[in-house]
Amino acid sequence: MFLGHQRFTQHAVVYIDREGQRAIVSTVHHNGSPNGILLEDENPVVLLAPLATPALGSAVCTAMRSSEIRKERSCRDDKLTDWPAFRASRSKSVHAFEADYISIRVKGANDANIIYVLEGLPSKNSDLAVQASISSSAKALDLTSLCLRVWRACRDRSLA
Repeated sequence: MFLGHQRFTQHAVVYIDREGQRAIVSTVHHNGSPNGILLEDENPVVLLAPLATPALGSAVCTAMRSSEIRKERSCRDDKLTDWPAFRASRSKSVHAFEADYISIRVKGANDANIIYVLEGLPSKNSDLAVQASISSSAKALDLTSLCLRVWRACRDRSLA
């Protein structure tokens, strides 16, 4: 994607609770430059079950296309409890949110953003990750399906 003369990789993150009842999709913006800090958007999208619909894939596509380089701002005074996805989850604590939700990071494979790479972590500090890729022009239902396959592999710790 071009922003003026700059190309950059688009980013989003999907959080799905372990029961599969709720998903939170956040656009991720670059803070000041393509090589700077990544920050989640203040207004994540919350989806409720059933998640196996095109709505999840559509939300991810919208989030990816909304990713941008924003004016640099200081994050020095930000608190962990200000985290937009945490607030949207209505979890009682950040620790509970991180335990109850599996995160799937979605990013462009390069600055052309023709391929989206999905990476899921079974838990916050996992040594291993589940990774998959898909064309950025894939149908929303196909993107939903891949997100849910990565989520299941992380949740069940099985690649079957």
